[in-house]
Amino acid sequence: MLEWMYNADTVANEIHSGTIWQFVEINGRPSGYISVTPEAQKLYASKIYLSTAWQGRGIGQRLLKQIERIAYAFGLGSIYLFVNRENEKAVAAYKRAGFEVTATRVKQLEQGYVMDDYVMTLELGVRV
Repeated sequence: MLEWMYNADTVANEIHSGTIWQFVEINGRPSGYISVTPEAQKLYASKIYLSTAWQGRGIGQRLLKQIERIAYAFGLGSIYLFVNRENEKAVAAYKRAGFEVTATRVKQLEQGYVMDDYVMTLELGVRV
């Protein structure tokens, strides 16, 4: 699944289609990234990753604030993302940032992978 989601062709196609990738560097070392896609009325936060060495220090919340800034820059009214229902640490972090669980989704992927996710949404109050 990682090869399919993160190979160079996939990332290049996403960028060409309007997805924004931003990378986090801490002390000169790659430490995380975000990937977001502006849609008609909302921003889809596709990928949010921070190295475990830096988790629990408020940096993840700063990444979420950066995603909010991107949404505001595009005049979008909300941000949504998918998070595995069993990833309690991430769910808690998103809730701290103001996201709410708005739905669930089970999606069958290639090679037998199953995504069993919450859909979490942050309403920004921006009217488009």
